[in-house]
Amino acid sequence: MSTILITGAAGSLGSILTDIYAEQGHTVRAYDINEAGLADLKQKYGTNIRAIYGDVTDRDRLEFALRGVDIVIHTAAMKNIIISESNVEQTIKTNINGTLNVAMSAMAQGVKKAIFISSDKSVESVLVYGDSKALGEKIWKWSHSISRQSIFSIIRPGNFWESRGNVFETWDRQVKDGNQITLTDPQMERYFIPTVDVARFVLQVEDMMQGGEIYIPHMKLYNMHELAEEYAKKHGCGIKITGAREGEKLIEKLWSQHESSKVQNKNNYLQDKSNYWIIK
Repeated sequence: MSTILITGAAGSLGSILTDIYAEQGHTVRAYDINEAGLADLKQKYGTNIRAIYGDVTDRDRLEFALRGVDIVIHTAAMKNIIISESNVEQTIKTNINGTLNVAMSAMAQGVKKAIFISSDKSVESVLVYGDSKALGEKIWKWSHSISRQSIFSIIRPGNFWESRGNVFETWDRQVKDGNQITLTDPQMERYFIPTVDVARFVLQVEDMMQGGEIYIPHMKLYNMHELAEEYAKKHGCGIKITGAREGEKLIEKLWSQHESSKVQNKNNYLQDKSNYWIIK
């Protein structure tokens, strides 16, 4: 059995990963600044969980937390686009400096494998959040190139269905308040994937990672207007088009034009034989 540290362990993906690894009998170090979330994880799994309150901006704390760790999965990040755009300094500290801290601490402590959870918003980004994830990917690749014993790989998923603050939570709140649901542009398209599938993909990547590559799980591309119409019909509400926000893309991409020649299509990463892509 391995010792695994998960940053952002109390988050949507981190908590599922904590569940899976703890149930398999691994020792999980749950690292987060969410005190209540850590307490819930500790209460659920007891001795299989070591709850470590800490911020990824604190390298000393990370060095301590990573002692004796075999695998680190870095999920912690500021993810809300509205908040990250209006709090640029903190986004840089958390998403860029924090990622560098995790990588440097992992190398210093001799961690065997390190996985960074990126985002499709890192591709040809025009937003602070996407830029921070793109730089995080570069940090992870650089770390692999200089590391003597740690293997660094990246996973680049799209939107999680069940993530906190997702569009469906926003629509739920709008309906509860008696309002129409809002949509920025009827032509908007986004990739979605169940959070549990991302967690399962992490475990698959852990087994096959060689270092320096980007893994992209199979995801379905949805038209947001069609999703909004289904939701509005179900809840008996209207749809208000607000117009695309500055920097918001109509369609997210899974890889850049520069990366397109390096993309390899693979299959059979889940029991349903779905495919995935890898960029080397």
